[in-house]
Amino acid sequence: MKNTDPCRISAEKFLKDGNWIDDVVITVENGVITAIEENSQEEAGFRYAYVTPGLVDNHIHGGDGVSVYGSTPEEIENWLVKLAEAGTSGIMLAPSGQPERIRKGLENIRIVMERQKKGEAGGALLLGAHLEGPFISEKRPGAMEAVIPPSVETYRRMTEGYEDIVREMTIAPEKEGAREVIAYLREKGVKIQAGHTDCAYETALEAFEAGVGSICHTFNAARPIHHREPGILTAALTDPAIYCEMIGDLAHLHPGTLRLLRHCKPAERLMLVSDAVATTHLPDGIYGRVEVKNGVNRVKELGCLSGGGCYTAKSVKNLTEIGFSFAEAVMAAAVNPVRWLELDLLPAEGKTVFLTGWNGSREPENTWIGSHLYRCC
Repeated sequence: MKNTDPCRISAEKFLKDGNWIDDVVITVENGVITAIEENSQEEAGFRYAYVTPGLVDNHIHGGDGVSVYGSTPEEIENWLVKLAEAGTSGIMLAPSGQPERIRKGLENIRIVMERQKKGEAGGALLLGAHLEGPFISEKRPGAMEAVIPPSVETYRRMTEGYEDIVREMTIAPEKEGAREVIAYLREKGVKIQAGHTDCAYETALEAFEAGVGSICHTFNAARPIHHREPGILTAALTDPAIYCEMIGDLAHLHPGTLRLLRHCKPAERLMLVSDAVATTHLPDGIYGRVEVKNGVNRVKELGCLSGGGCYTAKSVKNLTEIGFSFAEAVMAAAVNPVRWLELDLLPAEGKTVFLTGWNGSREPENTWIGSHLYRCC
């Protein structure tokens, strides 16, 4: 729904630079923040216990029966509205699989992004594409169906005509040809993650030096830590500069593992992602090769997990219930992904509204995206 401009938004607590600021009033005109007043007692039309930057999910494939390559642009647009109503403000859609399927996903992303820019579609803002594969390890495929040797030529063919919307790629850095692809992606300004990888510790250090800056869904589909073969996870956990994604559905990672990430990494280097897929949010049942049981997605014949079980706002709630502070959880879901992707979305005077309003139970009430206000379910 459209909000009423001008309007004022008040927050008992407003998250700024990882800290809570009391009694903040934000003035909005034509979808743009014109003032942020601290310690204000002014009346406001919209009042919340907490106001934070909008949640950005930089690793999501689909949900509610919709996928980036198996659905029409119109179906994706309707789903983006559902995401906004679930508390998500922006996403990076992640095509995966064979190159032709990835190209279909990129085509859909391009169409929807253009329609949003023209004001012809709403919902969570589609920020670009995150290619998860196909340059991954056959030893750590997870639920992935495509494993292709890395090559710059394959990447060029796969993304031709869509290069400008690819913001991020996940790759197994130990594979032959990966070094050349990493150098090419770095030159093009594409953010590079290591994932679905059997990478050794020493190779991981070389990859970080070459331009890999983040770990895809940390601990999942990666060589596990061994005391004599520490692997890429140890390299990432002990390097304060490396970002780490974490799936917060409490199925992919045990609460103790999430606490380990919190203990090892600086708060500004954790990114909360959903890794949601088409079957996320669907009723329990069997959908093709995926079985949903108690909200958890698994590939039937493999028995492995297949995508996250909830969207980002629910993951924020999950983290607060296992010992993360609300500020830490929101930083991981809203601020850190924006900084990793180098996007200009954090709230400030003169910037387009990109906010979430929360109630006292730390559940999202409204998602603000430009001149649109979405009521959260």
